[in-house]
Amino acid sequence: LYGLSLIVTVGAMFSKEFCFTIPLAMILYEFLFINGPEYRRANRWALMIPFLCTLPIIPLLLLKPVAAMTPTARIAKTASTHEEQAPSFLSRLDRISRTETEISRKDYFLTQINVLRTYVRLLFWPSKQNIDYDYPITKKFLGIPTVLSAVLLASLLIFAFAIRKRWPLITFGILWFFLTLSVESTVIPIGYVINEHRLYLPMAGWAVAISSILTGLFKSRNALWAVFLLILLSLSFATLRRNTVWKDEITLWEDTSSKSPQKARPVTNLGIAYKDAQQYDKAIMTLLRAIDLDPNNAVAYTAMAFCHRYRGDPPEKEEELLKKAIALNPYYSLAHFGLGYYYHSKGFPDKAIPHYENALLLDPQSESIYKNLAVAYAQNNKLQKINVLIRMLDDQGMEFMAARLRSFFEPKTKKPY
Repeated sequence: LYGLSLIVTVGAMFSKEFCFTIPLAMILYEFLFINGPEYRRANRWALMIPFLCTLPIIPLLLLKPVAAMTPTARIAKTASTHEEQAPSFLSRLDRISRTETEISRKDYFLTQINVLRTYVRLLFWPSKQNIDYDYPITKKFLGIPTVLSAVLLASLLIFAFAIRKRWPLITFGILWFFLTLSVESTVIPIGYVINEHRLYLPMAGWAVAISSILTGLFKSRNALWAVFLLILLSLSFATLRRNTVWKDEITLWEDTSSKSPQKARPVTNLGIAYKDAQQYDKAIMTLLRAIDLDPNNAVAYTAMAFCHRYRGDPPEKEEELLKKAIALNPYYSLAHFGLGYYYHSKGFPDKAIPHYENALLLDPQSESIYKNLAVAYAQNNKLQKINVLIRMLDDQGMEFMAARLRSFFEPKTKKPY
């Protein structure tokens, strides 16, 4: 079992970054629960060394250069007009230890002090849940909310250390909460400063701690079962209420945008949900509000272009909006595909081809792009390029789609999908 656990730990290191905490969690367990003669404990600590040796795996994987550039990187490199120097080790380390955000490490860390307080509140009182928080970024420590949050977190840690011998399960639960959040809620900036799904694993420690506390408080088995039943019924009721929010895309994003009214992303997603439900007037009004919040919102411009198309508005409006989206974000595949489709449906497959090709470069898994590009090639007598598309599909292991394209394609004019 020891060898198997080591193999599983190594495998986990290749799957998710938070698995970095596995050896640390094992040390925590050893420290709190394994007792015995000193020589036996020394031997058990020695057995931890191979697990500690797995800690460098994730940092080394992140530092390893990617063999093949992503489509976006290839486009960016092609567009570059000058040679760039190879990044230093420290700059590479900084780049891989952040995800889709330009928040400084100091601001992210200070913000996480408040985020952890919010997580604690959600564990005890799961109200005001939000799939996309508009969480304020903290830039200074000496603010009342941040100081109070720091005091709360420090109190929890001091409490956990103080009771470690008498109530080790409670200590384990509290420290498990902090440990499992340590990768995402310390100094590694992530695009979403707060996300409720990050509590899934820490909740296991919370459950252990609360169960241990309640077991110590209620000596009567009947009283203990009554408390557990009350908690179960309360959380079940809260779950049923929350499920009404998750009923469909519209209810979900209406709830989210009402809780984050100044954040463009949930408002944009609400507009897209209205579009998908064919409520085009509502969609356009909502997307305009999203653009007011973020004038560089290429997603909103693209979705609004589709609304004008489906509503039967003058086609010039669709073209204008799609060109605006591409100007704002030339790496947005759907905008390129939409503009290609626009030209294709108007009888200009030659003008559609460059946009289809850009869309395919950015989204090489889209069946619709392959099909429409193949039709456009056929209409421009570029039959050899269709064979290139089919080979691309085969090379990517998408044999089924390649077979469909072979069976679909005939050297005659077809309408775009």
